[in-house]
Amino acid sequence: MKKYIARIIIETTTPLVVGSGKSALDNDSVVAKDFNHLPYIPGTGLTGIISSLFEKKYDEKTKIDIFGGEDEESKKDNETFLGSAFEISDALLAGKENKVIQEVVSENSLSENRLLVFFKNYLRLPKREHVRIDHKGTSAEGGKFDSEFVYKGSRFKFEIELTEKEKDFSGYWKDILEIIQSGDFMLGSGTTNNYGQVKVVEIKQKVFDLNNEEELKNYLNVTVDLNKDNDLKPVELNEQDGTWEQEYSLKLHSNALHIGAGYGDNDTDATNYKELVVEWDNNVPEFKWHYVIPGTSIKGVLAHRTAYHFNKNNKQTVQELIAGYSDRQKKKLEKEIDDFFSDIEEKINDILQQDIDEQEKIEKIKLLKQEAESFHIENDKKQSIQLDEYTGENIEVLRKLFGYAKDNEDGQMGNVMIEDCYLKPEEVEETIFQHNAIDRFTGGTIDTALYSEKVIVPKNGIDINIWIRNKDDINAYLKYLNDAVNDLQNADLPIGGKTNKGYGFLTEKQ
Repeated sequence: MKKYIARIIIETTTPLVVGSGKSALDNDSVVAKDFNHLPYIPGTGLTGIISSLFEKKYDEKTKIDIFGGEDEESKKDNETFLGSAFEISDALLAGKENKVIQEVVSENSLSENRLLVFFKNYLRLPKREHVRIDHKGTSAEGGKFDSEFVYKGSRFKFEIELTEKEKDFSGYWKDILEIIQSGDFMLGSGTTNNYGQVKVVEIKQKVFDLNNEEELKNYLNVTVDLNKDNDLKPVELNEQDGTWEQEYSLKLHSNALHIGAGYGDNDTDATNYKELVVEWDNNVPEFKWHYVIPGTSIKGVLAHRTAYHFNKNNKQTVQELIAGYSDRQKKKLEKEIDDFFSDIEEKINDILQQDIDEQEKIEKIKLLKQEAESFHIENDKKQSIQLDEYTGENIEVLRKLFGYAKDNEDGQMGNVMIEDCYLKPEEVEETIFQHNAIDRFTGGTIDTALYSEKVIVPKNGIDINIWIRNKDDINAYLKYLNDAVNDLQNADLPIGGKTNKGYGFLTEKQ
């Protein structure tokens, strides 16, 4: 029998959202917190993604050998579930020198202890606000929501263990370590919205042969304390490619961008959105501010323009739909009307021939009249053009490229992901624009109507990276996305806020 043990440190390369299933007064989605109210990644979530990726390489029986469960043969023979040979701890937040807190500490300790003060920044996490865009390019009613997230650059530490009994599990162990280093190892929710991407900072492992008395003693001396190495040896890291492919890598420039934070500051009424990012130097973390252009904001405008090109190319405009709709619908409705009233006529004749009193006949015919009136109402609705399938996320191209939310049917994850754009303060120039509201009657300024906003000008442009997956399945739709991307880089599709003032237009040339 052998025991494989590894201690792993991962670092988030994007914001992380591991939901708790709870909400708060000021937040629609709160991340999972541990016993110290610090963010953590439950071991069940880690096991879920590892086993899911493992299953893509191996058959069900092999997966059950490692992660436990019940296969079809066991069900037939009424056998019990097979226990898991794989164990994993929760991933705890790591601070200076990659140390984690494994005991309950007071908030005062987080403020006073120099090794722990870093963690205090996590007691109140930031949140991102989102707005769902409708087919008109404006915010959808009830489409505003927000989600709490863990800072980009945060590190987590966890332990995995695999117990080998009869079979040789060394190959499976190697594959599990490769899965954790692969590009598909993405954690939490919103992974197609550029959340949950991680990189492995360190793996230390050791294999214990429990048939050897000396190694058995060493294994029994292994402590569960994640801050101790237990004589584990470093593994040479080998990042693996995932299923995502980079389709576009754009370097674009703008004379003025306003990525609204939703509030002002001491200088203006509307400032730009910024986030704290954790940067590491020799295992010492430091928080630094960055301007951020969320990938979801770029994704929203690209999705809207992609739908436009798809509908235009397939002649799904209102004018075209009206022209082709009338004749088809007329013939269909005429048949429905003939069938309905033939049935009503038969029912009336049947009532008149029944051996019942006149009042009862009248009541039954009244019910048929109500049925006919309801039919007329529904018929009128059918005669109006139904545009639902040509707008919003019902459009075929958007469902294929960007996915759709669960409703009465299963949802589908998107196949397009756009990276967030992070800009350091020294990489941008920030300018304040002053404005006056004009009185429409006098043409003069309105008293107390002076307002201002900040805009940023990236000195070296912004990098927009767009990734896709399942290319064979979506290849027929990529030309519409390509048309939208061309609009974006040719100053025909602005991003950010206050675009009616000329902000947000991008070009390839500086």
